[in-house]
This record gives sequence, C-alpha cells and structure tokens, in this order.
Amino acid sequence: IILVLKNGIISDCIKKVGADTSSKRQVLPSLRYEYPPEQEKIAPTSTELAIAELKNFTGGDLASYAIKKFKGLAPVSAQEAIFSAIGKLDSPPLSDETARLVASKLKSLYECDNLRPCIRKSDGHYADFYFRPYSLFDGEYVFFDSLNQAVDVYFKDKDKQNRFNEKSRHLSTLLKNAIVRTEKKLEGFLEKSESCKNSELDKLFGELLLANIYKIKQGMTSIT
Repeated sequence: IILVLKNGIISDCIKKVGADTSSKRQVLPSLRYEYPPEQEKIAPTSTELAIAELKNFTGGDLASYAIKKFKGLAPVSAQEAIFSAIGKLDSPPLSDETARLVASKLKSLYECDNLRPCIRKSDGHYADFYFRPYSLFDGEYVFFDSLNQAVDVYFKDKDKQNRFNEKSRHLSTLLKNAIVRTEKKLEGFLEKSESCKNSELDKLFGELLLANIYKIKQGMTSIT
C-alpha cells in the first residue's frame, strides 16, 4: 500500500524500497511516485500476438510459460485459463487450434461481462477470493455484490483466524512446556524410586548392625 498526495509525492508506504534495494525505482516517503517499469511482455488482450507467442511453447508447464510471457497475470489466474482451455496445466507443444483456444481463455480473464465476485471455502474456512468462480478448484463458493465486499469479508475472516492461531500457539507453547517439566519431574521421581526400592531392607540391616556393633572387629568386611 502506497499513500500518494495530490501532487504525486509519496506520503507513506508499508514496504519501503531504497536505492540499496532497487536502482531503478525507489518507494520512500517524500519521493515522487513513479509507475513500475514497463514489462517486456505481451498483453493477453492482444489475441493474435498471444497466439503467436503460444505457438512458440515447446512443452511442459504451460501456466508457468504464460506467466513469463504475458503481463498482468496472477499465477492462479493463469492456471485457471490454461485449465479451462485444455483441462490440465502441463501440455505438449500447442496446435494452432489449441493456441487460439488458450489465447481466448487468457483474454476472457479481462472481460467484465461475467463478473461474479466470490470467496472459495475449504475445510470450513475462506481459502481465497476471485472475480468469478474458478473451475480449477473444487469447493463451495460464497458470492458477493462486489469484489470489494468479498475482499473485506475474506480479510476479516483471515484476521480472525490469525488471532485465533496466535492464541492457540501461545496455549500450545504453555502446554508443551508444562509437559516437558512434568516429564522431567516424573523421570527424577522414577530414578529416586528405583534407588530406594530396597530402603526398608537396608534400614533393617542397619538396625541389626547397630544392635551387634560390639561384635564387629577391626578389619572385618562382613558379619553374620
């Protein structure tokens, strides 16, 4: 998140990027905001260019290839476009027909006529949010009137889960420490118990020795 004043000067930002991190683009308070450098990639909306690029694909992970060659693609969106086109993510070199189909699916990611903002649920929790359901994933989808609403609900739930997990980790740490202390005490108790298992017999022998001490002569190692 970058806060920019009306005059284009950065007021503040969550992640600060100095000259030691990037020589091309710094993001710091009091500097003028500059757009990220233009990527030397193809826009997925340029259908013919996209088809030509896809025909250069030599086989393998087609989604990873698309991310490298086309601009503005999130990994999960690239995977969704590929999966909806060919039913898998790995592929041999593409035929003209398949390349055209994949290019069409990539372009459809930017079409706004079938938006259905939603959140996918998995194991009872919100897993991710999308601008439309993705066929790549199974699961239940919860739909919203706008993507902003979906994002708000998703991150509120995520924050709630993070707080719960933090408290759980604290309690788990306390419990583990208590178990370790108890195990050490038990180990000490068992060792002491083992060393004292003949204590009553030893006490009896001691009493007999005291009662017959007058019989003990210097140099004796045993007495009956």
